[in-house]
Amino acid sequence: GNQKVWQSAIKKLFSDKKLLEKMGKQARLFVQQNNSSEQYYEKIIAVYQRLINKKIDLG
Repeated sequence: GNQKVWQSAIKKLFSDKKLLEKMGKQARLFVQQNNSSEQYYEKIIAVYQRLINKKIDLG
């Protein structure tokens, strides 16, 4: 069942070069927009801020 669906999808990708290129470009754009170093640092800072606030609340 599921294996045949995957096989069919992969065959379609490799037989349709334009679709493969489009998906590749979209994947690259997604990674660039969602995994920048700035976003990484913002997430790290948010973690430290939560820890600091928790420590302040505990006294």
